[in-house]
Amino acid sequence: MLLAPACDAPAPAAPDAGPGIVADAPEGIIGGGGTAEAGSAIVGEWQRFEIAEFEQDLITTTIRWRFEPGGFCRRTITTFSAVEGFPRTTQRDCGYDVGPLEITITFDTGDASVFPLSFPGFDPDRMLLDGLEYRRVA
Repeated sequence: MLLAPACDAPAPAAPDAGPGIVADAPEGIIGGGGTAEAGSAIVGEWQRFEIAEFEQDLITTTIRWRFEPGGFCRRTITTFSAVEGFPRTTQRDCGYDVGPLEITITFDTGDASVFPLSFPGFDPDRMLLDGLEYRRVA
């Protein structure tokens, strides 16, 4: 029986973090391509505007989210029907917790949901929340 001599090869190691790679990123969102305190990229006001055209009506919907640094949030939805001629607005207060690729939103009624969250194109003024794009307005 032949035995091969043992090699003194070094153990494989992970590559070094190169430029633009954060080796010890904090937990939470990394917004705009750099490091950020968990959740700070989402702080502010975000808005989405939709138009739905029907045979007898035109309805616009504005969805606005406000995320504060302490974990408070508020969702405001305003719909306007051309037939009715006036806006209808609903608001719901909530709390939020941001993870690496998701956000958990808990409404004041106790309902909680987890949504995918990202910032496309490393643009800090664009947010994808549950697959829908919002723009920073404040």
